[in-house]
Amino acid sequence: MADADVLPYDYGDTAKAKAETDLGTQAPNFEEAIDAASHFQRVGATILAQQKAIRGDAGALNRALLEAERALLIPEGLPHRPWYHHAIYAPGEYTGYAAVVIPGVNEAIEKRDSERTRSQLNTLTAALNRAAKVLESYR
Repeated sequence: MADADVLPYDYGDTAKAKAETDLGTQAPNFEEAIDAASHFQRVGATILAQQKAIRGDAGALNRALLEAERALLIPEGLPHRPWYHHAIYAPGEYTGYAAVVIPGVNEAIEKRDSERTRSQLNTLTAALNRAAKVLESYR
């Protein structure tokens, strides 16, 4: 890593490896969530370019960004903490105010709960797809 131009982190592989270690043969398939995250990243890059070179209605772009952020909310909230609704970040269940990234999935893996992990992966995938769709609709 010391000689790498860019650090070789792959968070998708890290999450899959952690799930496989903690859940063994009960580890869910991460491919749909990874595909949704990749799609959201591509759409986000396009929107970022538009943010840097606003040529149209800035208000419309701001509304699209706001709606995309809202699309990342989980209506029913996180397991055991329904008052936290964000699929991408939230304070950890046992970390005080320290943030946990992708809390539903990470905390389910930590609990070694394969069914909850699968459910939270589906919830995350849906949120990422909703947000990407909102951003794609902005023109």
